Amino acid sequence: MKKTIKVIIAVSTILLALSTLTSCKKNKDVELNSQRVIRLADQPNYLPLKVAVTKGFFKDEFGDDFKFELSSFVNGPAINEAFIAGSLDFAQLGDTPIVQAIANDVDIKIVASFWASDEAYGIVNRAGSPVQELKDLKGAKVGYRPGTNEHKLVLRYITSQGYTAKDVTLINVPAADALATLVRGDIDAVIATQPTIESTAEAAGGKVLAYNKGYYTVACYNAATGKFARNNPDTLARILKVIQKTEDWIYANQEEAYEIVAKYSGTTPDKVEQYWISRKWVTEWSPNYTLEVQDTADFALSQGTVSRKLDAKSFIDTSYLKKAGLKSE
Repeated sequence: MKKTIKVIIAVSTILLALSTLTSCKKNKDVELNSQRVIRLADQPNYLPLKVAVTKGFFKDEFGDDFKFELSSFVNGPAINEAFIAGSLDFAQLGDTPIVQAIANDVDIKIVASFWASDEAYGIVNRAGSPVQELKDLKGAKVGYRPGTNEHKLVLRYITSQGYTAKDVTLINVPAADALATLVRGDIDAVIATQPTIESTAEAAGGKVLAYNKGYYTVACYNAATGKFARNNPDTLARILKVIQKTEDWIYANQEEAYEIVAKYSGTTPDKVEQYWISRKWVTEWSPNYTLEVQDTADFALSQGTVSRKLDAKSFIDTSYLKKAGLKSE
């Protein structure tokens, strides 16, 4: 009888172990939410996620394991609000809003580069503006979007002339209202982004005072919530693979990609093209990216837009790129 009991216990133990192993294997990297949905976010004119969803690249990689939901937000601060609300797993946004979020204890990890540019942003004036050069910014009214990459750029323009933010009246102007606000004369200049820098200047009878080159290499990044990254490393690595695959496809099929994004964003293919060609799109990492993010964190502290010093390395994790077999130095 004792031997029988031992056998039963041994068999039960083995079955339990196998059951646990099978369960762990089954559930590994899929503890997302009850709907098994991965919630993605990007911004208007951002191409890769829109194209990947439309072309079925996520389905090619994951089959029916997950449903991918894509939401497009007006800017990085809006994405931060969704991160805080717990309604996102993965998003693409600039380093300025990421730094703002980290400084406010939001659990976000930068996991890869997304795009970078020296010519995607600029400052534009209007006809009759007292600001004809950057040196004229003192005492001027300048429109921008707080908490976005525009925030760091406008401060760079100001400090490059030896002024401080107190010397300029900075006004929150949504991108959709920028031209009208400028033309009315409510502001003297505004931060604009491609594909509307030159058209804004022309419509306002003004000119482009400066692009971002030499002031700030604007960059956006692939980021995930810390919880999603920690619980789903393999899945996150595969998402990055899909994004890089999509970027490669876009470079080879640009006209079709522009059409796809134009329908998503309610714009025109030529505007999407201008957006695409003004940026370098790649899913990778190098020490230069870390330096740029650290520079943004340090500059934000120096300007009082964050209240504590941040170490960029503490919220950058390139292990998912390595797992995906993508470039990571």
